[in-house]
Amino acid sequence: EERDVTPWAIETLTASLLSAEYVLPPGSPSPGAIASVSKVSKLEGNASHASVRSKKKYIYEFALTLEWELTLGDAVTQKCTGEVTFPDIDGTVELGEGYDIVKYKVDAST
Repeated sequence: EERDVTPWAIETLTASLLSAEYVLPPGSPSPGAIASVSKVSKLEGNASHASVRSKKKYIYEFALTLEWELTLGDAVTQKCTGEVTFPDIDGTVELGEGYDIVKYKVDAST
C-alpha cells in the first residue's frame, strides 16, 4: 500500500531549508561568513511511502529553487545574494554524490 505524504514533505522540507545555514571554516576566503537559505521560491513534486514485503520504501521527486544569502563577517558587514535551482531531487542519488544544478545566479554585493 502506497500513501501520499506530499503536503507533509513540502512543509517539512521548506522549514528545514529555511533553518539551514553554513558557517565558512577557518582557512576559507572569508572565515566565519554565514550562508543561509532566505527563501524557497519554488518547490514542486511528490512524496510517498509504501510497504513492500514488510519493508518501508520512501519515494520522492522534487524540483526546487532556493534564494540564498551570504553574510560576510568583515568590519563592515557585506551581503551577497543569489539563486540556485535543483531540477531533480529524488531517491536515486547515492549519499555524497550530490544533485545537478541547472541555474546558479549571484547578485552584486550590497
